[in-house]
Parts: sequence; C-alpha cells; structure tokens
Amino acid sequence: MTMERRKQKSIEFSKVIAVIMLVIFVFTFFVAWLVYIFQDKISTELLNLISTPLMVVISGYYVKAGVENVNKINK
Repeated sequence: MTMERRKQKSIEFSKVIAVIMLVIFVFTFFVAWLVYIFQDKISTELLNLISTPLMVVISGYYVKAGVENVNKINK
C-alpha cells in the first residue's frame, strides 16, 4: 500500500471529533425531547450545555478545512 493511498483511507482526528460532537448533540437533543414529552418541561440547561462546545468544534473544523483547501489551491 503506497503512502498516498494510506493517506486517503485514514480519517483525520478533527473529523472524528466533529462527528463525535455532532452525535453527542443529536443524542442530547433527543433526551431533551423525551424530557419535554414525559415531563412537559424544556431542558434548556442541557441544550445550552452542549451547544457551545459543538459550535466551537464544528466551526474550528470548518476553519481548519478551509485553510487546508486554500493551501491545496495555492500549490
């Protein structure tokens, strides 16, 4: 297996973190929805707790991907 092919198959760490944070957010949203259904309360604290880290990770991932794309275009 050549080095270039190995690079294509490997998953970047930042992409893994972004996907994990997205899965955690969807799970938290689902839990908040279940709390709303069964207790008729909206758990805004839970959603606020997870939304800030999600925004930081996702925006950081997009900035990193944008910088990498600019570097690829300039080469």
